[in-house]
Amino acid sequence: MGRGPLSFKSTDVVRAMKAANLSGMDIVRTEIMPDGRIVFVHRFEGSSQTQEETYEEWKARNGEG
Repeated sequence: MGRGPLSFKSTDVVRAMKAANLSGMDIVRTEIMPDGRIVFVHRFEGSSQTQEETYEEWKARNGEG
């Protein structure tokens, strides 16, 4: 039983990681979704905020939620 066609290539992951590192992201985890999405979970330097807290602040600033 084969695994089927891949929706991403290793070069896609490498290219995305290089771009993230150049932008200053400190990547702590990488997730690759079945549909080909590449998700980087990164650390917020100089802040003790969680991603959820930062997202809530963003929503408040942009009139969301």
